[in-house]
Amino acid sequence: TAALTVGGSSTIAAGTGAITLANAANDFVGTVNLSGGATTITDANALALGLVRSGDLTVTSTGDLSFGDVAVTGALLAASIGGAITQTLALSVSGTSQIDAAGGNVTLDNLGNDFAGAVTITGNTVILRDTDQLDLTLTAAGDADIATTGGLAIAGSAANLITESGSGTSFGATTTTGTLTASAIAGGITQTGALNVGGNASFTASDAVTLSEPANVFGGSVAASGTAVSIADNSDLQLADVTGTAVTLTSTGAISQVASTVLTADTLTGNSTGSTTLDGANLVDTLGAFTANGFALNNAQTLSVTGPVDGGVSTSLSAAGDLLLAGNVSGTTTSLTAT
Repeated sequence: TAALTVGGSSTIAAGTGAITLANAANDFVGTVNLSGGATTITDANALALGLVRSGDLTVTSTGDLSFGDVAVTGALLAASIGGAITQTLALSVSGTSQIDAAGGNVTLDNLGNDFAGAVTITGNTVILRDTDQLDLTLTAAGDADIATTGGLAIAGSAANLITESGSGTSFGATTTTGTLTASAIAGGITQTGALNVGGNASFTASDAVTLSEPANVFGGSVAASGTAVSIADNSDLQLADVTGTAVTLTSTGAISQVASTVLTADTLTGNSTGSTTLDGANLVDTLGAFTANGFALNNAQTLSVTGPVDGGVSTSLSAAGDLLLAGNVSGTTTSLTAT
């Protein structure tokens, strides 16, 4: 019932019984090893966990919190009240994980980590690695770097966010004040909630990139590469390099390209409430249905148009090769150029 003060290391074993060391004045100076059922440990200062085998694990430090060889068969609840949360060995959690460093950094970058249940992390800078499917809710005041060899489902916020998945990424409602860089090594990139990206965004997938949520807002340019690419923006959409067999672009504003970037597509379709100006050295095989309030496409090769293409006030198509019209093309003023 009273506080424990231990100047050296501590080893506490309870078999399958509970361990409850919840006195807020506890001070474990050395490494703490724990073995038991449901386990609760609190430290008035920094806390270093060594070998831990437990059911549910609730751990609270007032300062830095370090995980050693920790395996939790239940849920993990960890808080450092502003201290950094780090690890020296792999962390395995069978249940859910709630990890809160408040304003401290979270660095759980061991490639052997295995979070089987949903993970919630709050911190400043966040680095997280996982060996399997990762379901993450993220609140990072600073930058975040998230990677798993399995699939990734992520939602939340960060300054600049980097994600990498081994078998596909799904974004829930996600906000970054800066950049977003996402890659899926053996899968696609999709979404279940809107993306709000303050800076530039880049998406690379071995399968399709499908970001067609109408409420998306991309404040900077968008680069994307996949077997097919679909991008929607509830504002002006500025493209960097975009590559896909089928590319679909949607904007409630205007669509444009960053200088010296290229749109590469077997088929291009889309619509914009404002103008669409694709003036790079683009490599589009076929232009399908597209509507805009002013449409211009410059193509660095032969272009086949199946349409219908309706540029509203103006339509301009230019091809460095043949311009093959197999569908309707309209605009108050229309310019067709083949060189």
